[in-house]
Amino acid sequence: SSSSSSSSSPSSFALTRIMAQGPATPANGLYASTVRRPSNGVLRDLALNSRLFVTPTAMQPELAVLMANLAHISPGARVLDPCCGSGSLLLAAATLTQNQCQLTGMDNDPEILQASELISRDFRRLGLEPPRIVQGDLRALPESVLEPRDFEGGQEAKGGVFDAIVADPPYDMRAAIQAVGESGPTVKKWREK
Repeated sequence: SSSSSSSSSPSSFALTRIMAQGPATPANGLYASTVRRPSNGVLRDLALNSRLFVTPTAMQPELAVLMANLAHISPGARVLDPCCGSGSLLLAAATLTQNQCQLTGMDNDPEILQASELISRDFRRLGLEPPRIVQGDLRALPESVLEPRDFEGGQEAKGGVFDAIVADPPYDMRAAIQAVGESGPTVKKWREK
């Protein structure tokens, strides 16, 4: 129910405090007059330049945290991102619920599935449980997304039921993917159809 999920998700004050712990706030607590990227706090942890795998169209952490909060993702929620890409929205959901949600990411591009280990390492670096990543088309959800999954504590998710769906759908763009690994950056052609 929406009343229980909204009471479990961060209040507007709490979200403002989370966001203010990292962006451009000087020691006196007043906002800086120039725009800068986060240098500490949760937004720094979610920064795209600190991740092993990002797509060029990956959502910035500020927007990802706001979108996850607007979805009223609460602890214990089953969350689906049907266009997950490199997982920015799922990372924000896990961060907001302090790793207390069950995440499933789906993407139509097989390269995202191939990059799932790098995505998982981005989650583990922050002490978060990685999402289950599956390949599939949003227009026809694959059985692997709808199948029950055994989550922590032996609880089985209800097949096909998600408490929240968050998405940054593709816009039929053509871009390159950059993966940074031990051997340096690798650029691949991004194919959204």
